[in-house]
Amino acid sequence: MQKPLATALLVVILACAAYWLFMPRDLPDATPPATPAIRQPTAPSTVDRHPVLQDDAPLTATPTPQAVMPATADDDLVAPPTTLDGSDSVVLDAVNELSADVVAWLLPQEQVRKWVVLVNALADGKVPVKDRPLEYPLPAFKAQEKDGSLWLDRANYGRTTTLIKALTRMPPSRVARHYAAWQPLLQQAQDELGNGADFDERLHTAIDRILAIRPRTGMIELKAGVLKFTYADPQMEKASAVEKMLWRLGPSNTLRIQNYLRDLKPLL
Repeated sequence: MQKPLATALLVVILACAAYWLFMPRDLPDATPPATPAIRQPTAPSTVDRHPVLQDDAPLTATPTPQAVMPATADDDLVAPPTTLDGSDSVVLDAVNELSADVVAWLLPQEQVRKWVVLVNALADGKVPVKDRPLEYPLPAFKAQEKDGSLWLDRANYGRTTTLIKALTRMPPSRVARHYAAWQPLLQQAQDELGNGADFDERLHTAIDRILAIRPRTGMIELKAGVLKFTYADPQMEKASAVEKMLWRLGPSNTLRIQNYLRDLKPLL
């Protein structure tokens, strides 16, 4: 018997990384501070003073070794349901079987349908604006003022590290093996979208899009908009929503996700 939808969801989570983390609600009012003083080129001041986590991972392109768990044919595991309706309780039980941290972040309604919608959007380079499948607590987004300009605060990169580490600890071979058991249910949700697409193909497209993104290092300049910050570089601002999302995760977390997906993709 195969593991249930928990592992299939982990494939999808890692294909999308964290779309719900970077909606406009994630950004503070981007109005520049009132009556700014004339600044000398000294250490940057912080616009938003909410505490944040720090990214403790070194930037490296070397994939993290993944522990491979041996398959056992007689495991007494939760079986996948045959229909989407009423499947949420099974999803939660299945995810809890693998990670109490992950299950604590799931929103309980329409899990399978939400993940399939998310994968389809990401395959097109888009980010959905509603129906989040997860809720992950985030400190406020921070920007730095320096030499008369606004810059993305690198402290933001640590905000999602706990989530991404929890997901990338799942052995890729195990995730891929169990994904196959739940593919029919994911395809049911795909068919409901009415676009005639194959979910496996959409998932691979989403993964390929993420793998093609080049992590951004160095300082990133921002512009203060009415509701949120935007990138000062016009080319960066014209990039897809998925690219912008990965850039805000930071280079270390972007590489964590990409290295994991490189290990996983050949196994799917």
